[in-house]
Amino acid sequence: MSSLFFQRFKTSHSLYYIVYSTASSPDYRTHYLCWPESISRACPICKSPIEFAFADNGKKVHTLEGIIHQVVNYYKCSKATCPNSSSYFNPISRFDFGKSYYGKDVLQFIADEVLLLDQTPQQIHKRLKIKYQLKVSLRTVQRIYRDILLIKSNSIDETTRNIISKSKKILLAIDGQDPDKGHDSLWLFTDLLTNRVLRTVLVKTMPHMRIHQEIEEIKQDYGVPIVGVVSDKQNNLVKCMRDKYPDIPHQFCTFHFCQQMWKHLEIFDGNLYGKLKKTLIRADIHIRNNSKPINFEGKGFLPVREVFRGIDSDIEHLTQIKSTKFQFLRGLWLFRNLTRYTVKMEVYTTIMDKQLRIEKIFCKFHAKLKKVLKDTRSQFFETLFLYDSFKLIYQRLYSELSTHADKQQELDNIFGRLWGYVRTLNPDLEMEGLKMIPLQSSHSLESILGEWVRLWNSYLPGLFSYYGFPRDIRTNILQEQAFSQQKAKLVNRLKRKDVSYFIKTRGDLYLRLIHSSESEKSASIVNEYSDHLIQSLRKEFQKRISEETSHWLAKDKEFAGYEEVLQEYHPNWRKLLLKKKLRGT
Repeated sequence: MSSLFFQRFKTSHSLYYIVYSTASSPDYRTHYLCWPESISRACPICKSPIEFAFADNGKKVHTLEGIIHQVVNYYKCSKATCPNSSSYFNPISRFDFGKSYYGKDVLQFIADEVLLLDQTPQQIHKRLKIKYQLKVSLRTVQRIYRDILLIKSNSIDETTRNIISKSKKILLAIDGQDPDKGHDSLWLFTDLLTNRVLRTVLVKTMPHMRIHQEIEEIKQDYGVPIVGVVSDKQNNLVKCMRDKYPDIPHQFCTFHFCQQMWKHLEIFDGNLYGKLKKTLIRADIHIRNNSKPINFEGKGFLPVREVFRGIDSDIEHLTQIKSTKFQFLRGLWLFRNLTRYTVKMEVYTTIMDKQLRIEKIFCKFHAKLKKVLKDTRSQFFETLFLYDSFKLIYQRLYSELSTHADKQQELDNIFGRLWGYVRTLNPDLEMEGLKMIPLQSSHSLESILGEWVRLWNSYLPGLFSYYGFPRDIRTNILQEQAFSQQKAKLVNRLKRKDVSYFIKTRGDLYLRLIHSSESEKSASIVNEYSDHLIQSLRKEFQKRISEETSHWLAKDKEFAGYEEVLQEYHPNWRKLLLKKKLRGT
């Protein structure tokens, strides 16, 4: 069956009735896209009247509401001397986007799922099929997903330029993420005043001269001064700032400073926790085989663990507690709770005559707890001393003291007292002899306190540079958090922990999204899309993929290492090569 469509179209010269014949079908609806009524029928160049030129052959566009047969009418300028007389155009909005056979509503739907709801391609594909009965492959959804990340990241970069231009200054944060061994490191440069990504760089190594190059390019790209830098105290960063930018304040991240101290404290506490846990999990009431019941007077033959399941349950819960960074240590917590536990048990052990089986086992377990608490008592107090010292340092470091001098003096006094205590333990130890110690469980209290003092002296030159910043910003922890969020998003998408390849090829795209606003992510992707833009972004993206995967497959490679070996090390290589040629091989 066919239907006729009549278009009434008038030019300055005559009236036209353009007739089209199109096949109707229950599978799709036909839409003819004529010149929009809201736009004057005048040539955008010479303002002469435009006239109908032709209609295209139509295109079936898959939308969320079904298939639409889209037919576009094209027009040209009626003035023969106008360039638009040989160009064909129609400014009306279309159902499709670019060269795709899917509708703009599909593009926007996927964009909202990706950017606002953090959905994976598999989840989006399933919803499109079930909710909208859209015939689309997972591969197509993945491709559109990738295009959305590329387009939105490009748009975010443009917004960042406008924001930095208005801010008129940059407080630069620098940090690097190493995806995995064998992969390049992803370095992140952000502005802490606006929390925007300025630059991402993939490199095998980042020497101080390369950092200098990146900073110079950031200054050139944005055209505003850098008023300060925040980073971890890595040698390459310190050397770059000291040699190339001595007048720019360089803040050493207070989070990393505290983290270095905390790691040693947490391992020291782990020794205490390990000894206590070992006693608990090796207790008879916890490990006794249930298949070997014994006689409990008045109760019959029962498995020990079943009889003592109350205590066994307590053991399970006591040993599952985890430490919390900068706040809580599980070794100290377990020691305190076991101390209270033994005191409560002692109320019963003091009145037992220890003749019954249950009383013997109960008292034996109680005695083991008392012994391990006695054996670890000194270690508990050493750990507690370190923990209290750390909390005092942490509180003073982040306190709101008015001046740089006051804060530095107060902390200097704390570390001075710690150093004095170290000297009482080891009078022969000198400040100049302190060296960095590895993270090991065998270190003594003296060693850890010495390491803290060494860290203080090492970080001191840049620990209070934030007093010269336009805002009180002491850490680049936001970058650490962004790296964590980026990895979590990729793990969620891929459903596996090893995401190194995706961090290298797409990690920067996710970092830009993390540093963007909700309004940016919810802005129409359709308005940001263009064929020219996406082709350019795809080309750049594909180049990155090719560089990363070039070494994966070697089936087309010519292997000639054997000749390299002979050419370099065979004493008569030339004669050997001549014999080969004479044989014609």
